[in-house]
Amino acid sequence: MDTPITIEEIILLANVPDNLHTAFLRVVNGLHERAKYPKEKVFLMLVKMLNDPKKYAFSKNKVTNLAKTVYDLRKAGTEIALTEAGKEVLKSEEAVLVPEDKTAQARAAFSLRENKLDYAVFGKEHIEEGALAQMETAVSLPISVAGALMPDAHQGYGLPIGGVLATEPDKVIPYAVGVDIACRMCMSVFDIPTNYLRREPHFLKKILTENTKFGMGGETARKYDESVMDQPEWEATKVIRSLKDKAYRQLGTSGNRPPQRRHPRRLRRTRHYPRLDEPAGIRHPRQSQS
Repeated sequence: MDTPITIEEIILLANVPDNLHTAFLRVVNGLHERAKYPKEKVFLMLVKMLNDPKKYAFSKNKVTNLAKTVYDLRKAGTEIALTEAGKEVLKSEEAVLVPEDKTAQARAAFSLRENKLDYAVFGKEHIEEGALAQMETAVSLPISVAGALMPDAHQGYGLPIGGVLATEPDKVIPYAVGVDIACRMCMSVFDIPTNYLRREPHFLKKILTENTKFGMGGETARKYDESVMDQPEWEATKVIRSLKDKAYRQLGTSGNRPPQRRHPRRLRRTRHYPRLDEPAGIRHPRQSQS
């Protein structure tokens, strides 16, 4: 670690009055010696605060108390102005990319691969064309290594909701995220012969309509004995604990949009429009829709 910051180094950046020398030294050396900030970072933080003390005085940060003092002085008519050296430090932070940096970025540009990856599609006959087109683009990225579309897939903004894309381990795509909050699928296996459901299709429809609720504020008529409610995650925070009973009442519900009429054979295509206050990860096992 470097030697402690001196008052001479500070007044090279700003005209700090004598009566505040001790306060400034205490703050900057606290950052430098205890928080292990390099001098350059401390100097930058200092000049940014002095340039806009009000911003730092009314937000929680490492120099809040010092910023309040500087801001009060400014309101009283005494401003701690930056020197030319201090202004240069501030300019270096605000500088735009130099031509060399722009050239480096241009070299990093890439094109889609000509031969896209093969990927799995589950329930393709029920997936809209927009979602398929988005997935085609995703698996054409040169950093993609695998992909798949789930039966509930529908068009998103970048990657389709219900789409899964694996990339090279050191690559991240922030835009490849679905926008349906908490949208997911859940599969349950029942001890019922498949031919029974073919003979009694109304039985499946009855189960779905009785155990799935649609629309704002929808809640199930009775609580189910669900192991998902016993998971330790429910004790993680006070907010999560306060939502547990509400989540229990909403098991089997879907979204904040009224239900639409659909043919029974297409019930599994129903889109899930989740409630914004719905805890993530909670879905009734009987649901097979997103």
